[in-house]
Amino acid sequence: MPQILKTLSLLLEAGRPILTAADLADLASDEREVLLNQRIIAPARTAKYVACDACHDDHVEEVTRIKNARGDVFFRIRCPDAGWVDVPAERLRQWTIDVRRLVSLLCESVGPGQSREEVIAGAVWRIGSAEFGGELYGLAFVCNGATVDNSILHQAAKKLPPGRTIIVGACDFPDDA
Repeated sequence: MPQILKTLSLLLEAGRPILTAADLADLASDEREVLLNQRIIAPARTAKYVACDACHDDHVEEVTRIKNARGDVFFRIRCPDAGWVDVPAERLRQWTIDVRRLVSLLCESVGPGQSREEVIAGAVWRIGSAEFGGELYGLAFVCNGATVDNSILHQAAKKLPPGRTIIVGACDFPDDA
């Protein structure tokens, strides 16, 4: 499952993580099923812009929603070469990562009886503990877009025992961290 890990990594590093219908289609069917069935990804707002697939210019156009007299809804973009191009509604679907669900799954994978705790809203969670070399360490998951800033690390240091916590990060940390 290396592609699913790469996809999750990219989503976790993004400030506003979005997975398009094309991105989802590029995954192997078993990886796609894991993301959807485990609810690691959740529906997000539909795309307002899409790349034109009617020509070879790779331009992106705004999607126009059209409703006819019968109430049927169609989506189209305007291509300079091809004119109006129909866009299937399915192509406009997007998903985002459900970080809280991912944290729950990480906590479950650490071991039975582990409980998760949000230490810093939307950024740091305790996900249990594990023994390494005969010593018990707390495990924390940090995810805050592309980069964790020093203020989040400072807040986390006040709430997590330093020297007794292993931090699993899904983002870049400052060099002085």
